[in-house]
Amino acid sequence: IQSRMHSIKRVITVTKVVGMLLLTGVYFLPLLPLDRKQYAVLTYICVAGGFFSRYFSSTLHYQWCNSFVPKTRLARFTSLREGISLFTGTIISLAFGFMVDSYEAQGDLLTAFVITGLSMLMFSAIDLVMLLITKDNQQIFVTNDKSDGSSAVKALFTNRAYKKVFIMQGLAQVG
Repeated sequence: IQSRMHSIKRVITVTKVVGMLLLTGVYFLPLLPLDRKQYAVLTYICVAGGFFSRYFSSTLHYQWCNSFVPKTRLARFTSLREGISLFTGTIISLAFGFMVDSYEAQGDLLTAFVITGLSMLMFSAIDLVMLLITKDNQQIFVTNDKSDGSSAVKALFTNRAYKKVFIMQGLAQVG
């Protein structure tokens, strides 16, 4: 796959959209007429597929974002980005926690799920728009190789360091 990729932005866009749709889908599953087993299987598929999709390109995403910043300012940029992300994530999680608690106290937890799912869709749409209007400043993995890309994927998943990081990140997110 990587040998045929031409644009980091395209890869990031597709994997982020797929990942967010799968993860957001979890919040809409209670609206479907499913038994417990079907619900559990679909929840697992959405969560595992969402995390796989997002982590498949997370390294590319960070490298791409960092490529816009001069190397002399990279440390300051990274710390500021992570600080803003942590702060806003904490505030949004706290606000949604209060909202869910309020609806749960009223016996209407399903409404809290729908509001959370719609909010995730809204945040994902904003993220997608911001990604789409960002200039793609880097072309990568351009080769004349006409293979199907299976050797690149095989090489990626036979790399022990990559597998360890991939598994640790997945466990950290699920746990």
